Amino acid sequence: MKINQLFFFILFILFSQPSFANCARGGGIFADKSISTSTIALPANVVVESRSYSAGDPLYDSGWKSGSNSDLTISGCGRNYVVGFFYLNGPQVDSPGGTQVMPTNIPGLGVRVTAQNQAGPYDGAMPIDNNWHDGDRGSDHELRNSQYKVELVALGGPISSGQLSFGSPLAQVEFRESSSHTASGDVASNVALTNTNVTIKAMGCNADVSSINFAFGSIKMAEFDSTTKIAAPDTQTVTLSCESGTNVSLSLNGTPAAGNNANNTVIALTGEGNADVASGIGVQLGLQSSGYNSGSNGLPLNQSITLFSSSRNGSTYSSGGTGSQEQLIFSASYFKTGAVVTAGSANSSASITLTYN
Repeated sequence: MKINQLFFFILFILFSQPSFANCARGGGIFADKSISTSTIALPANVVVESRSYSAGDPLYDSGWKSGSNSDLTISGCGRNYVVGFFYLNGPQVDSPGGTQVMPTNIPGLGVRVTAQNQAGPYDGAMPIDNNWHDGDRGSDHELRNSQYKVELVALGGPISSGQLSFGSPLAQVEFRESSSHTASGDVASNVALTNTNVTIKAMGCNADVSSINFAFGSIKMAEFDSTTKIAAPDTQTVTLSCESGTNVSLSLNGTPAAGNNANNTVIALTGEGNADVASGIGVQLGLQSSGYNSGSNGLPLNQSITLFSSSRNGSTYSSGGTGSQEQLIFSASYFKTGAVVTAGSANSSASITLTYN
């Protein structure tokens, strides 16, 4: 019997499919492929002064905060991959690329977010600047201990009180195959905020008057035979409208009177020593407020006196300082500085400087 055997040769042709580069969070089978998120707790409030700031003046710094994934791998990138450093919410997201200090919803106040340890050429500190940056043409990249920090920075000029608001996540770093948020790639890291609202307290006050005057009328010299002080008939009140928590200090600047000047609190008469000016007396001012009372001692001359003081931890407010409105009640007295008082004009002037912060 003749058996014809047919051999079939099956030719398997393997066609190689073209491979496409695609930056992606990767690593081994058991690698953590999650976005590395740095979480920052902003303070409940930040205190600023009622003055004009220079652009770039620092107001708050969170310090570096490590991310949730300390050893993240971005793998499979093409040679022309790019790295984006972007804000995610308005008004920061609307700022042009290359801007390093972004505006906020508070006039005069900006924000700066900085990232580091973002792999390759971006392991150093890198500001989030709404821009794409060239990669190092490598395929795989390791983000070891990704970190972020958030700073509040003056934009220049005065800063207003108000409620500072942010979105969260605030900013991110992403690896893409081209300069587009929709291009192939992945977000590598971001920064999230545990509280997105911060009360900005622009400390300061406004006084309702710019000057005060005391009218003594005519005083008989014999009245000083039995007393060293004769008070003006009326007090004068200065009302301060303040950002609650403001620190206030006062300085009474004037020429000290000669003679028995009690604790340097007596102001010299205008033209002291002239023939037509009374001698042996000066003027002493007193002050009463909710935070300070000079009592019978009078206000010392030419030195700073703390009227209201708050408790603060760096740039954050705890307690104390002024209320929203405070009254400063001033009094004035003629004070006997010499053994003998002679007749004449008895006018005096001094300047009161109120400092707020």
